[in-house]
Amino acid sequence: QEKMRAGLADQTVASQALLETEVLDLDPLLAGTLDEGLTAGQRVAVVDALGYAVEPGAVERLRELVLSDRLRSNEIEDLLLGQAGLPETRSANWTWVRDHFQRLVDVMPAGHAGELPGLAKGFCSEQRAEEVAAFFEPRIDELQGGPRNLAQALEAIRICAAVAEQQRA
Repeated sequence: QEKMRAGLADQTVASQALLETEVLDLDPLLAGTLDEGLTAGQRVAVVDALGYAVEPGAVERLRELVLSDRLRSNEIEDLLLGQAGLPETRSANWTWVRDHFQRLVDVMPAGHAGELPGLAKGFCSEQRAEEVAAFFEPRIDELQGGPRNLAQALEAIRICAAVAEQQRA
């Protein structure tokens, strides 16, 4: 668990170093950094780190890149998971995913698209659980693994909401 925390901290530090410097034009950064001389593992680490951007301009550029041809289709989820995991970007990420859902499904590998409900696991209210369910239920059967992933996401949201409610009482 300590190693996981250290890895997350390293990714966050890497992200901040990349995004808080003068290098805010991410297209050349990604094109140069991700396509030149990196091992597969290094490329994954860079993509993961970029998912932790919080500066609004950088976040907007990352979202543009998600649907561009600069990322591999299997890297899209990594960027979105980073954004979903941050309280600062979680709600806006969810709105963006809903607004671009069909396009995401079209460009992501089938197994990855079925994991999109997991982007909502960080929410913590019954209202959000209902919102997530209402969005995904008409679409979920078409996504590989989607029903199971939606059930897990809704369970996580509802458990969090119940614990939060219990703490408030």
